[in-house]
Amino acid sequence: CLFGNFVSDVANCNGVMRAVRYLSRWILFVCATLLLLQVGLTRAHRSLAADPPDPPISISPLVQDHIEWVVALVNGAREFDEVEYQERFSPVFIEQVPANLFKTQLEGFQALGESWSVTGIESSTSQRAVVRISPASGEPVFLMAIAVDAAEGTIVMLQIQTGEFPTLEDPPATIGDATDRLLDMGYNFSFLVADVEGDEPACAFLDGLNEDVPTPLGSMFKLYVLGAVVDAINNGTLAWNQSVEILDRYKSLPSGIVQFDPPGTMKTVRKLAELMISISDNTATDHLMGLVGRRAVEVALRDYGHSAVHLNEPFLFTREFFYLKLSGKTNANSTMPGKVGQMYLATTEIEERRSLLSLMENVSMKDLDLMIWTRPIAVDGIEWFGTPLDLCNVLARLHLNEEAARILKINPGIPDEKGLWSYVGFKGGSEPGVLGMAWYVEGEGGIRRVVTGTVWDTDRAIGNGIES
Repeated sequence: CLFGNFVSDVANCNGVMRAVRYLSRWILFVCATLLLLQVGLTRAHRSLAADPPDPPISISPLVQDHIEWVVALVNGAREFDEVEYQERFSPVFIEQVPANLFKTQLEGFQALGESWSVTGIESSTSQRAVVRISPASGEPVFLMAIAVDAAEGTIVMLQIQTGEFPTLEDPPATIGDATDRLLDMGYNFSFLVADVEGDEPACAFLDGLNEDVPTPLGSMFKLYVLGAVVDAINNGTLAWNQSVEILDRYKSLPSGIVQFDPPGTMKTVRKLAELMISISDNTATDHLMGLVGRRAVEVALRDYGHSAVHLNEPFLFTREFFYLKLSGKTNANSTMPGKVGQMYLATTEIEERRSLLSLMENVSMKDLDLMIWTRPIAVDGIEWFGTPLDLCNVLARLHLNEEAARILKINPGIPDEKGLWSYVGFKGGSEPGVLGMAWYVEGEGGIRRVVTGTVWDTDRAIGNGIES
């Protein structure tokens, strides 16, 4: 699951019920970060000028038909039929989500309410749509994202995410209260609140805990891939509008949508970077890493102020990350990776690890079982690492680049409903055992602030799904 998107991907989770199980921890962490964002806060002014209304959004007939079918199943107005399921979904989707698993997820939603319907359209293209769905009671509200193969007419992606920001009955009143509650849960926890100062940006400490201790990053590592892309563009070896061919060798596992694109599909560097940051697209990430090269990202770690580069050498592609954790793994109750991952952990020399990774260039992701990933797997060994201060440094330096700053604000993580900030940039990261968030915000009086935090555990799952 992607934190910040909070996606329950039917292809890789135990669905809504697992989301509910972990929701209280997730909300508490968010409450803590909301409090952190308000340290020394002065409200930013909003313009009183009203934006012109957006034109009405419509959905293509093909996508609409699939949406209506899913909603009818949730409502029980249509019985689940395995033959129809095979006809509706692409072979790739069905391979990851067998009919019995889909039916289980369906039953989970049915338990949350009655008389579901589409209550709004967030976005739509000829092949994709994001709609709001809710039961007759009005709660809970979910976002359903769907994508289809135009040639075959089948569903290639179906994702559900929470549509409304949840609340706690007894929210923490202070940063100390929020921190104490998280620590009482027994998790490892670190955070940093810092002001960004100077033209050569430096992070000035305001508040924190273990802010200089490396922790697992989850998908926050993608900030350094964005940095390597920015550097390559500044050096003239890449361009934002440069077309990139989608290749099987760089296709990874969810989160994301690019893995569903046929080989030979063309996407710009800009689009891949947008998807990498805004929806944490793993296949987009690996294509960008393929363009700039692994060692260029390792150089970017140094250039963007990382304090312990050696912890990330060699810098993993997401494909390698998944393969090391899941290849040969058969015991869902174990926190150990499969045999390949165990070989990797046993090899401590960086160059020996590079040699091992070189053997994985053409491995297939199809045989990896995401359903076995219910507990943390080697989050202290097969991972990307950094401190809260490292994340402050990279966010501050990325913001110097206009295009990188624009990309970082596409998904703000949490809506700024009170208009406290004039700019909100965000990247989150999660996997079983890791939940992290990082913001760069700007406000009145020239305030530039970074808030970042991570909760992690080597034995207990924290997030509600799987992303890298």
